[in-house]
Formats: sequence, structure tokens, C-alpha cells
Amino acid sequence: MRRDKVSQNKKMKDEVLELKNKNKELEASYLRVLADLKNLQRRVGEEIERERSKAKQEVILEILSFLDNLDKAEVFVKDEGLRLIKSDFYKTLQRLGVREIEVKGRRFNPHLCEAVQTVDGEEDDKVVEVVRKGYYLKDNVIRPARVVVSRKSKK
Repeated sequence: MRRDKVSQNKKMKDEVLELKNKNKELEASYLRVLADLKNLQRRVGEEIERERSKAKQEVILEILSFLDNLDKAEVFVKDEGLRLIKSDFYKTLQRLGVREIEVKGRRFNPHLCEAVQTVDGEEDDKVVEVVRKGYYLKDNVIRPARVVVSRKSKK
């Protein structure tokens, strides 16, 4: 009888040990799956944000083309309504995080500008005219400015 109890006790201890090991395995597996899920959620969130940002940038670039045309029209048509519309567009773009790249009178920076012409001047690599405005979206250049750059005369 005593032997049966000892044998039964050992058997129960073995079962408990086996169940504890199985529990540890399941817990480790659960933690791995949970970590994978969190990584997947993070990656999906980042991808959604990238796509949202890309779509926003595409729409803004279309608006900027329209705004370029308003700037050109304003040279020939001095109309208060046109000025107000243009002002509203600029305010809306500012709220979206868009700002103009200020380059006129500054040294040419190929990361911010595209040189479309060079002219003789007093200094080398100075932006003397902006042909088409450039813009940042937050801190990223979404459209470089097209500029005329001076070259020091060799006379």
C-alpha cells in the first residue's frame, strides 16, 4: 500500500512538472505571438502614415500648380478677389505644414533649388531670381525652387 502511494506521489509530481513545463512553453509562445502582433500593428501603422503622407503630398503638389497659375495671373490682373483667393490658399497650405523655401538673394543650394539659368553677376552662386517657388512640407522639400543663379563676371 505504501509503495502504491509513493508511486502515485511520484506520478503526480511528474505530471505537475510536465504541466509546469507545458505552461512555460505556452507562456513563451504567447509572448512571442504578442510581440509579433505588436510589431505587425506598428508596421501597419507606419505604412498607413506613409501612404497618408504620400497622398497629402500629391494633393498639395496639384494645389501648388494651381497656385503658380494664380501668381502668374496676378501679374496681369490686379483684382482684390484674386488676391483674397490666393491668400486663402496660402493660409490653408500653412495649416497643412507647407511653407515656401526662401532662396532669393541667398547662396545656391542644390538640395533646395534647380538652376534653370545663369547670369553674370557680382557673386558666384547667388540666387538672383526665382522662376518657380519651392516648398517644404514640414521639413521635407516637396518641390525645389527653380531659380536663376549668378556667375561672377570674368572681366
